[in-house]
Amino acid sequence: MIEMLKLTVLIVRLVIATLVAPVLVQAQSAGTLLDQAADAMGGMKALRALTNELIESEGTQYDSSSTPRPLGPTRQIGTFRYSLTRDLTQPRVRQ
Repeated sequence: MIEMLKLTVLIVRLVIATLVAPVLVQAQSAGTLLDQAADAMGGMKALRALTNELIESEGTQYDSSSTPRPLGPTRQIGTFRYSLTRDLTQPRVRQ
């Protein structure tokens, strides 16, 4: 009986520790987060070796001002696709 009580107490403590532990973790500094992000992309040496950057975007535009009632259905007025290439070795941009 005592062994069962000890086991129950141990399980309750583990459950409470599991639930409380994430709250006790402190936030990381901005520098640490930036270092981790750079490491995830191959490190600062690899990032500094990049010579160009390509940004692509696409989406749909809607007109919300022509709805008969607030939060009503909106009308699609267009689509877009955007591409931007940037030369990181020179101050040049191509759209």
